[in-house]
Amino acid sequence: SWMYDCRKIRSRVSPSWDRVFYSDTWMQQPLIDALGERKRVKYLPLGVNELRWSPDASVKRKAKAVFAGTITATRRHILHRLSLRGGRIDIHGPRTDSAWGRWTTSTLSCAALQKLYRDHSIVLNLPRQPKTMNGLNLRSFEVPATQTILMTPWTPDLELQFNATQEVVAYRNWSEVPDLTRALLRD
Repeated sequence: SWMYDCRKIRSRVSPSWDRVFYSDTWMQQPLIDALGERKRVKYLPLGVNELRWSPDASVKRKAKAVFAGTITATRRHILHRLSLRGGRIDIHGPRTDSAWGRWTTSTLSCAALQKLYRDHSIVLNLPRQPKTMNGLNLRSFEVPATQTILMTPWTPDLELQFNATQEVVAYRNWSEVPDLTRALLRD
Protein backbone atom coordinates (compact mmCIF):
# COMPACT_ATOMS: atom_id res chain seq x y z
CA SER A 1 0.00 0.00 0.00
CA TRP A 2 1.05 3.63 -0.43
CA MET A 3 0.40 6.22 2.30
CA TYR A 4 0.32 9.87 1.24
CA ASP A 5 -1.72 11.56 3.97
CA CYS A 6 -0.29 11.89 7.48
CA ARG A 7 -3.80 12.21 8.97
CA LYS A 8 -4.95 8.76 7.84
CA ILE A 9 -2.25 6.45 9.21
CA ARG A 10 -4.18 5.14 12.18
CA SER A 11 -7.45 4.60 10.31
CA ARG A 12 -6.05 3.07 7.12
CA VAL A 13 -3.11 0.82 8.06
CA SER A 14 -3.77 -2.90 8.02
CA PRO A 15 -1.38 -5.28 9.81
CA SER A 16 -1.93 -7.76 6.95
CA TRP A 17 -0.12 -5.55 4.42
CA ASP A 18 3.23 -6.92 3.23
CA ARG A 19 4.80 -3.51 2.64
CA VAL A 20 3.82 0.13 3.03
CA PHE A 21 5.39 2.94 1.01
CA TYR A 22 5.21 6.49 2.34
CA SER A 23 6.09 9.90 0.89
CA ASP A 24 6.57 11.93 4.07
CA THR A 25 9.34 10.97 6.52
CA TRP A 26 7.10 12.05 9.41
CA MET A 27 5.09 8.85 8.72
CA GLN A 28 7.98 6.45 9.29
CA GLN A 29 7.67 5.94 13.05
CA PRO A 30 3.84 5.84 13.20
CA LEU A 31 3.84 3.23 10.39
CA ILE A 32 6.47 1.13 12.14
CA ASP A 33 4.43 1.36 15.33
CA ALA A 34 1.24 0.32 13.48
CA LEU A 35 2.86 -2.58 11.60
CA GLY A 36 5.24 -3.70 14.31
CA GLU A 37 8.39 -3.88 12.16
CA ARG A 38 10.68 -1.58 10.17
CA LYS A 39 11.38 -3.84 7.17
CA ARG A 40 7.78 -3.53 5.93
CA VAL A 41 8.01 0.28 5.73
CA LYS A 42 9.79 2.04 2.81
CA TYR A 43 10.25 5.71 1.87
CA LEU A 44 9.10 6.41 -1.71
CA PRO A 45 9.10 10.11 -2.67
CA LEU A 46 6.63 11.58 -5.12
CA GLY A 47 7.68 12.36 -8.68
CA VAL A 48 6.30 13.59 -11.99
CA ASN A 49 6.55 12.81 -15.68
CA GLU A 50 9.05 15.40 -16.94
CA LEU A 51 7.67 15.24 -20.48
CA ARG A 52 4.18 16.14 -19.30
CA TRP A 53 5.47 19.13 -17.34
CA SER A 54 8.18 20.27 -19.76
CA PRO A 55 8.71 24.03 -20.16
CA ASP A 56 7.41 26.00 -23.12
CA ALA A 57 10.09 28.40 -24.38
CA SER A 58 7.58 30.35 -26.48
CA VAL A 59 5.66 31.57 -23.40
CA LYS A 60 6.51 35.00 -21.99
CA ARG A 61 6.19 34.68 -18.24
CA LYS A 62 4.30 37.24 -16.16
CA ALA A 63 6.44 39.01 -13.56
CA LYS A 64 4.13 37.72 -10.84
CA ALA A 65 3.83 34.88 -8.41
CA VAL A 66 0.93 32.43 -8.52
CA PHE A 67 -0.67 30.07 -6.07
CA ALA A 68 -2.60 27.29 -7.80
CA GLY A 69 -4.29 24.73 -5.59
CA THR A 70 -7.18 24.09 -3.25
CA ILE A 71 -7.95 27.26 -1.34
CA THR A 72 -8.65 26.24 2.23
CA ALA A 73 -9.48 28.73 4.99
CA THR A 74 -5.89 28.54 6.27
CA ARG A 75 -4.40 29.09 2.82
CA ARG A 76 -6.77 32.01 2.13
CA HIS A 77 -5.69 33.61 5.41
CA ILE A 78 -1.99 33.19 4.54
CA LEU A 79 -2.48 34.54 1.01
CA HIS A 80 -4.42 37.52 2.40
CA ARG A 81 -1.62 38.26 4.90
CA LEU A 82 0.96 38.07 2.11
CA SER A 83 -1.05 40.46 -0.09
CA LEU A 84 -1.26 42.96 2.80
CA ARG A 85 2.55 42.89 2.97
CA GLY A 86 2.86 43.74 -0.70
CA GLY A 87 2.92 40.28 -2.23
CA ARG A 88 1.67 40.28 -5.84
CA ILE A 89 0.15 36.81 -6.06
CA ASP A 90 -2.42 35.50 -8.55
CA ILE A 91 -4.67 32.96 -6.85
CA HIS A 92 -6.32 30.07 -8.71
CA GLY A 93 -8.12 26.96 -7.53
CA PRO A 94 -11.22 25.54 -5.93
CA ARG A 95 -12.36 27.05 -2.66
CA THR A 96 -13.11 24.85 0.30
CA ASP A 97 -13.24 27.67 2.84
CA SER A 98 -17.01 28.09 2.53
CA ALA A 99 -20.09 26.11 1.50
CA TRP A 100 -20.61 28.45 -1.48
CA GLY A 101 -16.99 27.99 -2.56
CA ARG A 102 -17.27 24.20 -2.42
CA TRP A 103 -20.48 24.34 -4.45
CA THR A 104 -19.37 26.79 -7.16
CA THR A 105 -15.73 25.89 -7.86
CA SER A 106 -14.04 22.85 -9.34
CA THR A 107 -10.52 21.46 -9.30
CA LEU A 108 -7.89 22.71 -11.71
CA SER A 109 -7.14 20.37 -14.60
CA CYS A 110 -3.61 19.24 -15.34
CA ALA A 111 -3.60 21.45 -18.45
CA ALA A 112 -4.73 24.47 -16.41
CA LEU A 113 -1.98 23.87 -13.84
CA GLN A 114 0.63 23.52 -16.58
CA LYS A 115 -0.46 26.83 -18.12
CA LEU A 116 -0.43 28.66 -14.78
CA TYR A 117 3.02 27.32 -13.86
CA ARG A 118 4.46 28.15 -17.29
CA ASP A 119 2.86 31.61 -17.45
CA HIS A 120 4.22 32.90 -14.11
CA SER A 121 7.74 33.60 -12.88
CA ILE A 122 7.21 32.15 -9.40
CA VAL A 123 4.89 29.48 -8.00
CA LEU A 124 4.14 29.70 -4.28
CA ASN A 125 3.73 26.34 -2.57
CA LEU A 126 1.55 26.12 0.54
CA PRO A 127 1.51 22.47 1.72
CA ARG A 128 -1.51 21.41 3.73
CA GLN A 129 -0.86 20.39 7.31
CA PRO A 130 -1.53 17.96 8.86
CA LYS A 131 -1.79 16.17 5.50
CA THR A 132 1.88 16.94 4.79
CA MET A 133 4.18 17.31 7.81
CA ASN A 134 7.83 16.84 6.71
CA GLY A 135 7.19 15.83 3.13
CA LEU A 136 6.65 17.39 -0.24
CA ASN A 137 3.51 17.61 -2.32
CA LEU A 138 3.27 17.04 -6.08
CA ARG A 139 3.58 20.78 -6.74
CA SER A 140 7.14 20.51 -5.36
CA PHE A 141 8.05 18.38 -8.39
CA GLU A 142 5.69 19.71 -11.08
CA VAL A 143 6.88 23.32 -10.85
CA PRO A 144 10.64 22.68 -11.22
CA ALA A 145 9.86 20.39 -14.19
CA THR A 146 8.37 23.44 -15.96
CA GLN A 147 11.55 25.40 -15.14
CA THR A 148 9.57 27.86 -13.06
CA ILE A 149 10.85 29.09 -9.69
CA LEU A 150 9.27 27.18 -6.81
CA MET A 151 9.00 29.09 -3.53
CA THR A 152 8.23 26.60 -0.79
CA PRO A 153 8.54 26.33 2.97
CA TRP A 154 11.62 24.50 4.17
CA THR A 155 10.78 21.00 5.38
CA PRO A 156 13.08 18.17 6.49
CA ASP A 157 12.33 16.20 3.29
CA LEU A 158 13.16 19.10 0.96
CA GLU A 159 16.89 18.43 1.12
CA LEU A 160 16.34 14.72 0.38
CA GLN A 161 15.08 15.69 -3.10
CA PHE A 162 16.61 19.07 -3.98
CA ASN A 163 19.61 21.28 -3.40
CA ALA A 164 17.54 23.75 -1.41
CA THR A 165 19.90 26.66 -2.10
CA GLN A 166 20.06 26.18 -5.89
CA GLU A 167 17.05 24.30 -7.25
CA VAL A 168 14.20 25.80 -5.23
CA VAL A 169 13.68 28.87 -3.04
CA ALA A 170 12.92 27.78 0.51
CA TYR A 171 11.67 30.09 3.24
CA ARG A 172 11.48 29.38 6.97
CA ASN A 173 8.64 31.77 7.87
CA TRP A 174 5.99 33.83 6.11
CA SER A 175 7.66 37.16 6.81
CA GLU A 176 10.39 36.24 4.27
CA VAL A 177 8.00 35.61 1.34
CA PRO A 178 7.19 39.20 0.21
CA ASP A 179 10.87 40.25 0.21
CA LEU A 180 11.96 37.04 -1.55
CA THR A 181 9.22 37.50 -4.16
CA ARG A 182 10.19 41.12 -4.85
CA ALA A 183 13.91 40.21 -5.09
CA LEU A 184 13.22 37.32 -7.48
CA LEU A 185 10.93 39.40 -9.69
CA ARG A 186 13.58 42.16 -9.91
CA ASP A 187 16.06 39.59 -11.24
